[in-house]
Amino acid sequence: MKFLELLTKYATPIIAFLILLLGFTVLFSIIFWDFPSDQKDIYYSISGGVLSVVTMIVSYYFGASKTDIPNTDK
Repeated sequence: MKFLELLTKYATPIIAFLILLLGFTVLFSIIFWDFPSDQKDIYYSISGGVLSVVTMIVSYYFGASKTDIPNTDK
């Protein structure tokens, strides 16, 4: 029961970290992988797309999905 409480409490940071890790793994594999020089533009376009998707997902988790709880202390 304690594990499920911790998992629900830290689900958003864990998911965001895993998405960042996977996104940067894809980016580094594209950047440091030897590929033909005539296809550089394709790989750079793919890396730009991956980076924009990672940015959208992380901004959703840390931005739009957060609810503001008003301070009720008086």
